[in-house]
Amino acid sequence: MDNNRSWMYPRTDSRGLLNDAFVVGLDKFMNHVIAQPNSLNGTNIQCPCTKCKFKRHWDAKTVKLHLLKKGFVENYYVWNRHGEPYTVNRESAGQSSSSYSNISRERDENSQMYNMVMDAAGPNFNPHSEEIPNAEAQKLYDILNSS
Repeated sequence: MDNNRSWMYPRTDSRGLLNDAFVVGLDKFMNHVIAQPNSLNGTNIQCPCTKCKFKRHWDAKTVKLHLLKKGFVENYYVWNRHGEPYTVNRESAGQSSSSYSNISRERDENSQMYNMVMDAAGPNFNPHSEEIPNAEAQKLYDILNSS
């Protein structure tokens, strides 16, 4: 896989049309993702568009459409959520080594944790949902709140 990811963020040209390099690169990205069994959740793919931000899983056609319309989430030069190891040379991926600070490493570790939870919980899991607890759980919450 070519590690040059400079095509990922200039999605449109000055006229607002899709860049040819973006379209070609996106096709390569999608082929890479589909070829990585560990990046699939059943038949769905974690969506790296600016709206979904890895929180939703869609079929390949929908993910590609999202990326064409919205573009990639910021700084996703190393496709660690789509089967690529963390050891990819980040400089050839389009990022300078200075931009990968301790904060980025910490974010990578959080991503690993997030991926582990998402793998265990499945594609319909929403960690930010406000689910109403069942009666038994509500009793526990009430006890905790009263103490």
